[in-house]
Amino acid sequence: MFTLTDAVALTSRWLHILAAMAAVGGMMFMRFALLPAAATLADPPRAALQEAIRRRWSKVVMAAIGLLLVSGLYNYITLFMASKNWPEAWRSGPFRVYQMLFGIKFLLALAIFFISSALVGRSSAFARFRERAKFWVTVNLALAVLLVAISSELRMLHAGPPVSIAPSSQSPLPGP
Repeated sequence: MFTLTDAVALTSRWLHILAAMAAVGGMMFMRFALLPAAATLADPPRAALQEAIRRRWSKVVMAAIGLLLVSGLYNYITLFMASKNWPEAWRSGPFRVYQMLFGIKFLLALAIFFISSALVGRSSAFARFRERAKFWVTVNLALAVLLVAISSELRMLHAGPPVSIAPSSQSPLPGP
């Protein structure tokens, strides 16, 4: 039976994936379409275009970061609570690998959030980031690809131990 808890978990997963799609898709668009096209413009129109995009895109970036942090925290807490019912062999083996990979993923995400925020921000302290936008968007995309690769491995470990070694009361978790 589909419960309210299942609905919240599914919604959290969807929000997490949609926010990641928006953030990474936006970076891909910027790197391979927007920045090369803007480079063909003269300085005043290019600067005006970049400022107009920055103003609008910064809201999307900040919303995506917020959704990723909230949904990711919810997903991790849900998994951590469920892991208390798993056999010790699973918690001390595969779940330890999950925690290590999650830590790496989280640090990568923080780096991506920082670079993204620096690129869409107004602070003069990060003007050098914005001057080298092509380089930093490329770095961010490389980090995002690595993060997605780690996420796919985490997804394989997320459901917990195989049913054959899991306690009979355990049900698989929805989520990343």
